[in-house]
Amino acid sequence: MSAAFVRFAEYECRGVSPLYETLALGIAQDPELLALAGAARAGQPVPNLFFAAVHLLLSGEPAKGDPLARYYPDLAEPTARATDAFPAFRRFCLAHAGAIAEIIGSRSVNTNEVGRCAVLRLGYADIARILPAVPFALVEIGASAGLNLFWDNFCYEYECGPAHAP
Repeated sequence: MSAAFVRFAEYECRGVSPLYETLALGIAQDPELLALAGAARAGQPVPNLFFAAVHLLLSGEPAKGDPLARYYPDLAEPTARATDAFPAFRRFCLAHAGAIAEIIGSRSVNTNEVGRCAVLRLGYADIARILPAVPFALVEIGASAGLNLFWDNFCYEYECGPAHAP
């Protein structure tokens, strides 16, 4: 479980969210918070779910106005550095452990990441190669809210394995 939070900090948050990077690295080293995160159902992206549960509680009653909110720009005017947030975050999580465990144990995350389009891009390239003069249109039916319709607005980088790989 600790490794999931380290990965989240390094690959999802670094350079994007100093707050979540700081919190994820703190959780990765905290046995009590890791145990709390363990309430998540198998197959769920635990860091995403954990942070969503905290944010949900923090933005509602009775937690509204908690000192932790000053680190979240969508909840209050930030008055403290994100890199100093972990002690307030830990206190909040332990004070609301039952509610957090209930949320992460009963809910799921659907991230609708644009990374899904990377696979689609390969398929579209095949279609264009096979039928070069035939235009095609996309209709999306699903939970991505049309996000996958914008596949051509994203930049893709693919890494291949060693040259001798099958």
